[in-house]
Amino acid sequence: MTRASSVWGSRADPLRLATCIVALLTLAWVAGVPRSEARQAPANRPDLAQIFEELRSLRQARVVDGIPDYSVAAVEAQKRQLSALRVRFDALDPSGWPTRDVVDYLLVRSELDMLD
Repeated sequence: MTRASSVWGSRADPLRLATCIVALLTLAWVAGVPRSEARQAPANRPDLAQIFEELRSLRQARVVDGIPDYSVAAVEAQKRQLSALRVRFDALDPSGWPTRDVVDYLLVRSELDMLD
């Protein structure tokens, strides 16, 4: 058995391969970030953080008598809340934000898209 096959198994696991590629791209991006931007104080994006927190809470089904509530009414309420979050999110303008905040913005957009 070769070293590569012992690490990757007999067939390359696509998820493991994708994870490695993302890690390498992230390292390449971090290496390319200008040092002045890296030393800046963290930006204050409470609006984006609040949307993210509300979005995460939407992922959890409401529990009624110890059972997750997936009734039609509960799903419709979740859809309304998701639509309201989308409106608030779409009102944000990340065009002048530092790169790290734009990355956070894109991650929150991805979360919204997954639930939508």
